[in-house]
Amino acid sequence: MKEYWEITHDRGDETQAVWSMKPGFELNNLTITDHQMLNDSIEGLVDTRNLKEGQLTDSLSAKKAAFCHAGRCRPAVPRADRRDARG
Repeated sequence: MKEYWEITHDRGDETQAVWSMKPGFELNNLTITDHQMLNDSIEGLVDTRNLKEGQLTDSLSAKKAAFCHAGRCRPAVPRADRRDARG
């Protein structure tokens, strides 16, 4: 099954022929060159997103491991005896 961005990218490829049918055609000030550039950049943006998601996952795992380690290694703090606390 394709991801949503792959469907969008494929649709962008398929519509390039329509853009070429009328020279100078623009859609909301977007030319065929702009359309091609944006469509071609989708895959690179997805790669960047995947890299950042991986880095975030690694960071969260490292944080969780550090907290678990700190919880296991915390030194026992002796409690003050009640008589000592009164003075």
